[in-house]
Amino acid sequence: MTATTLQPIIPRTDTPALLAALQKSGSWDEHISMAISNPNASIVTTPTFKYDITVGAKATRVLIFDHLGAEEDMERDLKAFLAGLEKGTKVALDESAAFPHARAEILERVGFTNRVFAHPNVARQLDLVDVDGTPVAPTSIPPPEGITIHEITSSTDPRFDARVAVERDIFGYGAGYFSHLPAALAEMMDKYGDYHLLATTANQDGGEEAVGYMTLRVHRGVAYLQGAGTVETWRKRGLTKAMLARTVAKAVEWGFEVMLTVAWDENAVRAWTAMGFREVGITRVWDLDV
Repeated sequence: MTATTLQPIIPRTDTPALLAALQKSGSWDEHISMAISNPNASIVTTPTFKYDITVGAKATRVLIFDHLGAEEDMERDLKAFLAGLEKGTKVALDESAAFPHARAEILERVGFTNRVFAHPNVARQLDLVDVDGTPVAPTSIPPPEGITIHEITSSTDPRFDARVAVERDIFGYGAGYFSHLPAALAEMMDKYGDYHLLATTANQDGGEEAVGYMTLRVHRGVAYLQGAGTVETWRKRGLTKAMLARTVAKAVEWGFEVMLTVAWDENAVRAWTAMGFREVGITRVWDLDV
């Protein structure tokens, strides 16, 4: 991936647009990609909405990504869309993804309620450069001794399978979720240009053992730190900081001024805050049972 493939970068001063791009990149793109290898899921585009529908044994779930009609028609279109769903369908809507049409007062009138999280709806921002373009975030930190950090920019890379597997091992994904993950990561890498780092160390057999990863997505004009993880034996040894510095260097090279991420639990909040991220805004999801 080169800088010439990037979409126009969203200015650091346009927080609503940054949050909307973050939500689309983190929810819309990932759901679409995961649906590719899920026989129970499909992405549907109608004249008024784009959404993901998953038919499960216990419930049918719909996640509305975007409103394709006029802004002033949002309430009318949403009521018509909901009226066409089967009773028992669970509906969720990404407020920022449907920005600016999905205003809170409209969603409340239609019957949606804001999903309450402890932390997942808090977006965090890392400033990469100051106002004159001078880098302010570290762009070079050596990895711990014995660790090599590799760049992966294509699903044909020989280390791609190891990149997928290490995420599964770190987070304990079940077989169902993991069965869709390789296709989703390949789609996001090859279509959207996701930039991956894989950290390895030598094993007793003289080969490589994957011990950590980090993923940066820049598809929608925002530098989104999509994911990161380190196996337990290598935590608190500076590996994540080293991978973050490499990722920051790449984002600065491509012209970004800020990087955004979402912290999903208390440990992640503490980790990202310690590395310079600060709270910047709220991304909200709204729910409704038909």
